[in-house]
Amino acid sequence: MDKLHRYSLGLRIDNLFIETIESISIASFTAAKDKLPAIQNSLRKLDTIKVLLLVLFETGSIDQPHYLQLSLQLEETGRMLGGWYKRPLGKNTNSLNDSSRES
Repeated sequence: MDKLHRYSLGLRIDNLFIETIESISIASFTAAKDKLPAIQNSLRKLDTIKVLLLVLFETGSIDQPHYLQLSLQLEETGRMLGGWYKRPLGKNTNSLNDSSRES
């Protein structure tokens, strides 16, 4: 993959990270009945980051240790968001941190 494509893909991944953080923040401050769309949006963005990182790895643009480190952290974040999404709306839906305390 040429330098321009790697750079463009890297910028897109950076932007998706920021958008994911924004989406999680929105979900944490949204009323319980309106949380699910924001959480779904966060999960979609996270999945897109995973796919783009895989493209970078498969093309040799990032090495295996960096790819594994990022992938593990993204998987953990995905599990946290998935738990938040699956949790019934009536139980402690104030913030993402609540789900990590219950585990």
